[in-house]
Amino acid sequence: MMIYKVLIVEDEPPSSDLLVKFIGRISWLKVVGTEADPFIASEILQNSERKIDIVLLDIDLPGKLGTEIAKVIPAHICIIFSSAYGNYALEAFSLNAVDFLQKPFSFERFLDAMQRAKIWLSRGIDAYKSSTAQKYNVKLSGKGQNAFIVDEEIIYLETLKDNLYFHLEKNTSYKTNYTIEYIMQSLNTSLFLQVHRSFIINIKKVRGLSNGNIIMSNGAEIPLGNMYRNSFHERFIKDENIKDL
Repeated sequence: MMIYKVLIVEDEPPSSDLLVKFIGRISWLKVVGTEADPFIASEILQNSERKIDIVLLDIDLPGKLGTEIAKVIPAHICIIFSSAYGNYALEAFSLNAVDFLQKPFSFERFLDAMQRAKIWLSRGIDAYKSSTAQKYNVKLSGKGQNAFIVDEEIIYLETLKDNLYFHLEKNTSYKTNYTIEYIMQSLNTSLFLQVHRSFIINIKKVRGLSNGNIIMSNGAEIPLGNMYRNSFHERFIKDENIKDL
């Protein structure tokens, strides 16, 4: 049985102890070290020589954010972030993290993240991305709450005044304070395409064109901006799922 080696980077002893306890319950994981200092952790990770498979990386570290450490971590190491603050999630996923654990989290949620890491390590990043849906942990506007959204559920995104709305299947919508420029940095570009200064669509949810508008799976008509017309038609022709519409 393959044993995956885990480094814990966490400055709070109770959180570090809990991670060690959780890992001890999973037979195919082994803790190879815990580190509270982000600068030492960064050196360890950069010089791991494949002695580390997974890093559990807290974001809120003293003197240096975990997201900064992630930028110098070798490509063979699987990154799983953790933080008490959900607003870090989008940046975390943009850094190719396999998962983002928002504190506090249960053992079941932790195990789910480790299973994702196992797939990533056994199949490689390209196979992982093609076989698992990406999740986004978005902060909802004015509610002090977060929502987990799977990319395949998103039909389109819309900016309206100072807010960005996620329009999902089953007539569900979420209001956030993100900008369209910020969100585009985190979205899967093989699935999402900006078609107007105020709209991003899920290319798999396109059902046709009518009078210059894009018809989505929920019946919404999305305007196609002139400056986005060429890129849309290129994708429209290339994508096997919609080229015959």
